[in-house]
Formats: sequence, structure tokens, C-alpha cells
Amino acid sequence: RNLIDSPEKKENLRNLQNQIDKRSDLCKETLSKCVKDQLDILVAVRTGLKYFLSGKIRIPMNELVEIFLFLRCRNVNCKSLLPVDDCECKICSNNKGFCSSCMCPVCLRFDSASNTCSWVGCDVCSHWCHAACGIQKNLIKPGHSLKGPRGTTEMMFHCIG
Repeated sequence: RNLIDSPEKKENLRNLQNQIDKRSDLCKETLSKCVKDQLDILVAVRTGLKYFLSGKIRIPMNELVEIFLFLRCRNVNCKSLLPVDDCECKICSNNKGFCSSCMCPVCLRFDSASNTCSWVGCDVCSHWCHAACGIQKNLIKPGHSLKGPRGTTEMMFHCIG
């Protein structure tokens, strides 16, 4: 837990994650034979999320294996199979473990906020972005209104997907 929590140990965590990524033996078959505690540790290290070590959440072994292999969302409140709805956009294709149901394509993080103004959606690809990330990256800006009189503008979200 200290390795994941500690900002000064971030480099150590990254090195350990890189070592895990290089292991070709960490496949579905091998991981399925792990002791649950071992798998919890492997998933926590690979995802960088300490709540897999908390003991407060109960995730079946097969789902932990899928999370480790980036086949399932690491957000315990979502746990969608990846890619969601077989999305083939550049965001879902280029970011292993990205979940279009609950993650921001800009910062690649998720949160539990729903039905709030903290997220903006794309009408084209149905991905959602933190409003703050969209503003910071200049993705929310005036554009030609699709609903108003011709020549008027409105604030629009210009998705990176």
C-alpha cells in the first residue's frame, strides 16, 4: 500500500509495473491459478489502485484476472468488459484498459460522479470527458449552433475521439 500511496515511491511503482508488463507468463491460465491475495497484489500494482488491497471489496477471481489483463474496467463501480460496446475509436484502441463508460479520455481517470455538470458528452462517439479537462485542453469552445438561428454560436465540446 505504501508503494502505491507514496508520491516519492512513484518511480519504484512504475519500475515494478514495467517488470510485470514484460512477464509473458502472466496469462489468463497462470493468473487463474494464483492465490487470491497474490492476485489482489498483482492487480493493485498493475493498476496503481490501492483499493484492491483494502479487503473491503469482493471481486471474483475471474474478474480480477480480466482487470489485470485489461479486459475489464478497473473501476469497481463499473467493471465493464473492454472495449465497451466493441468501440474501435482511437481512444479505446490506443489506451489499454480505457473504459469509455466511466473514464475521461483526456486525463484517463474515472470518478464516481454521475448526473452532475462535471462531465460533458460527445454526440458523435458517446464518450464523456471531465468538464475541467475539456476546458483545460480547450475542447469546450464556441462553435456553430446546430439548434439556434443560422450564424449563432454556442459552447460545444470538441471530442478528441
